[in-house]
Amino acid sequence: MQCIRKTFRETGEVMRTPVCAGRPRILDGLDANFLESCIERQPDILPTEMQDQLREIFGVEVSISTIPRTIRKRGFTRKKFTCPAVERDENNRIACEMLVGEHFWLPCCAHWHHGMSPIANSL
Repeated sequence: MQCIRKTFRETGEVMRTPVCAGRPRILDGLDANFLESCIERQPDILPTEMQDQLREIFGVEVSISTIPRTIRKRGFTRKKFTCPAVERDENNRIACEMLVGEHFWLPCCAHWHHGMSPIANSL
């Protein structure tokens, strides 16, 4: 009860304003809005590309993991596999096909048999 009285005398309010604990965010609201607009303009954009754009336009250096975390906090779900993102680099494409293998089917690669990767099957 004494804490409530003290708070009321000091602030004129019964409850204290909550103080955000933890480390301050690197990306502010403007940066997060920019990431959202990047996804709306180009749904298959990679986090590395968003990282480059943040660096070039805003001069903000963030880790790759910060970008998906920020996007999730804004209500976006995880990104889906898309062929343009997968096929940009041959090594990445092969690694992705190996990873995806028998567990997923990419709709943009309709010539595949459901659940079968031509790369994974040839090994």
